[in-house]
Amino acid sequence: MTATAVGLDVGSHVLKALCLEEAPAALRLVSYGSTPCPEGSIVNGEVVDPAALGAALEALFADNDVDHRRVVLALKGPGIFVRRLTVPASDPDEVAELVGWELEQILPWPAEEVNFDYHVQPSGGGGQGEEIIVAAARKKVLEGYRNALASAGMEPLVVDHASFALENTFHLCFEADPNKVVALLDLGATASSVHLMEGERTVEVRDEPIGGRAIIEHVASRCDSATEVAELFLRGHRPEDIDLAGAEVALQEAAEGLADRLLKAVNACGYGPGGTPVTDIVLGGGLARVSTVERCLAERLGAPTELLNPFLNVEYDEARWDHDQLQEVAPAMAVAVGLALRALREPQG
Repeated sequence: MTATAVGLDVGSHVLKALCLEEAPAALRLVSYGSTPCPEGSIVNGEVVDPAALGAALEALFADNDVDHRRVVLALKGPGIFVRRLTVPASDPDEVAELVGWELEQILPWPAEEVNFDYHVQPSGGGGQGEEIIVAAARKKVLEGYRNALASAGMEPLVVDHASFALENTFHLCFEADPNKVVALLDLGATASSVHLMEGERTVEVRDEPIGGRAIIEHVASRCDSATEVAELFLRGHRPEDIDLAGAEVALQEAAEGLADRLLKAVNACGYGPGGTPVTDIVLGGGLARVSTVERCLAERLGAPTELLNPFLNVEYDEARWDHDQLQEVAPAMAVAVGLALRALREPQG
C-alpha cells in the first residue's frame, strides 16, 4: 500500500509544491512545481490578499497535476517564534504546563494571540532536564494562510516551520553524527533560517530578515540596472545590459553582508568562530546555488559547505525529469520535500 503527501512551501516571492509517494521500499517523486507569488499578497510574512494567493495556489496545483488537497505548510519570518527551553519535568502533563508558562515569559506577543507546539529533544543535553524546542505562531498569521488555502479548496494537515522541514530533508540525505555541529541554512528570498544541530539534537533556530531579494536589489542599485536583469545575473546568466565586472563586485559585497548577518546569528547562539565550532554547513533555498554566497558563508563560519539535495534518496521517472533538471532545482525544493515527509507521518483521514 502506498501513501501520498504534499508539501507546500509558501514564500513571499515563490510558491512551491511537491508531491511524494511512499511505497514499502522507496520514496517516489510524483510531481513538483513552482510559480511566482502574487505581488503584494504576502507582506512581512502575513497574507493580506488571501483570494489572490489562493488563486495562485490553485493554478500551481492544476498545472502540476497535484490532486491531493491536504497539505503540510511551512512558515518563517516575523510572525513565527522558535526557542529552545529546558524544563525540570519528565511527566508529559507537567512538561506541557511548564512549556506554556515558560513561553509566556519570552513571547514578543500576548500569549492569547498565539498557537504553539513543542518537541522534546533526544537525550544528550547534559541531564539538566527536558530539552524542548517550542514554536509559536501568531493566530492572525495562521488565519491568513488558512483562508488562502480554503479559497483554493485546500486544508492544512500541519503548519510547520521551514527550518524543521529542512531538518527532515537533512535526515533523509545524511546520517546524524553526534560529534558534529551542523548549521542548516535555508536561504530564502526575504528571510533566511539558521538551524543549528548537534548530532540529532536541534540546539538553536533563528530567522533573519535577509535573503536573495536584498542581494538582487544591491546588485541592481550598484549597476543601475533593473532588478529582473540583476536576478538573471544571480542565476548564472550574463545579460548584456549590465556591467558584469561591477555586478561581480556588488554580488561579493552583498554576499559578504548576508554571511556577516548569519554569522552574527550563529555567534549569538554561542557557535561559530569564538564559540563552539561549526563543523559543516548545509545549504537549502534557491540562493544556495549562488557560488559567491556559498563561498562567503564558508569563509565567515569557518566550515565547509554542501548543497542539500532532497532527491538523493528519492526515485523519479527519468523519462519525465532528467538528472540535471532535478539537480538544478534541488536546494530550492529542500523545504517542500521536508514538508512532504512530515505529511507522510500525519494521519491522512
